[in-house]
Amino acid sequence: MEPIFTIATGYATDKLVQLAERVVHKHVIERWTRNRAIEFYRYFCASLFAEETDEATIQDLLNQILSDDNNSAIIFEAYRLVCLTKSKIIGPRIIAVIVAEIIQRNGIANDEEETLLAVAEALSDHELLSFFREVKEFGENEQEEFEVVLEEQHLDSNSSNQQINVVQGTLVNIYGTWAEKARALGLISESVIEKNYKYKEDSERHIDMDGSIRQIIWSVHFHKPSRRLTQLVERLSFDVVV
Repeated sequence: MEPIFTIATGYATDKLVQLAERVVHKHVIERWTRNRAIEFYRYFCASLFAEETDEATIQDLLNQILSDDNNSAIIFEAYRLVCLTKSKIIGPRIIAVIVAEIIQRNGIANDEEETLLAVAEALSDHELLSFFREVKEFGENEQEEFEVVLEEQHLDSNSSNQQINVVQGTLVNIYGTWAEKARALGLISESVIEKNYKYKEDSERHIDMDGSIRQIIWSVHFHKPSRRLTQLVERLSFDVVV
């Protein structure tokens, strides 16, 4: 027969689990899920019904949209992303705008949109703003894709110093936590390129003998979705303070 204290402890544990479940759901899950969902609903409706203010008309339009199985599945997936976003505000807003665009064209997410949705889920508000500032600083030329050289080193075959350190840091060291997440999601990539140049002896230029230069370039590449993400963050973060 099972000892009475074991039964009592089991009962107490079950009651505590139920109590904890209710309290956590009310003060944590419901609170933060609801806050994120509100941001999503607000910008989703604003994107779809910017010109419409009549509540009954908006409700009819929403019913029409959600009666379509494809649209319903898209919004369900979007809501799942919103509930799991690291970001409290900007991420849900980005997801709302992109999902509204997909539904408006009656389509499915393309590769760029899939990347943006994944980034909106994974990055915090602070990380999204840090990414925005970095791209604005280096990407004012408005090219869809661009490259930033992080480090460049040269090694002369005639130099006594033949040691070279290819990489002095990591993306996280240089940019912060957003960079590694962005790299993993395909928003950015990094490369190390080696180039070699030969030169000839030239007494007029005080070059005593033939030689070669080994050049090492460490770069980060910002891919096409980066530009769109920058535009979205700039547009949707006007009231965000982190």
